[in-house]
Amino acid sequence: MLKILFFYGKDGQSKIQEEFLNNIEILLKRKVEIKRINSEKDKENLQKYGINQTPTIIIEKAGKVTDKFVGFTQELFLKRAIEKNLTK
Repeated sequence: MLKILFFYGKDGQSKIQEEFLNNIEILLKRKVEIKRINSEKDKENLQKYGINQTPTIIIEKAGKVTDKFVGFTQELFLKRAIEKNLTK
């Protein structure tokens, strides 16, 4: 199962990104796990993953980072990255 880490803030881009991730989560049930991380409350994970901007999405497979998207990312690009990781 792929793990998607979604680092978000209070900005409008994070809210739109959340909608995209909700769609992906519905489409790919049982294939992806999405963990939502509030950038204001979880400083430990911000440091661990080197996050300095929201929204940021990290895709992990088998505990390793395979993709990282910094800033607002279109739903199509996220879907393609997820599909690529699911077929590897």
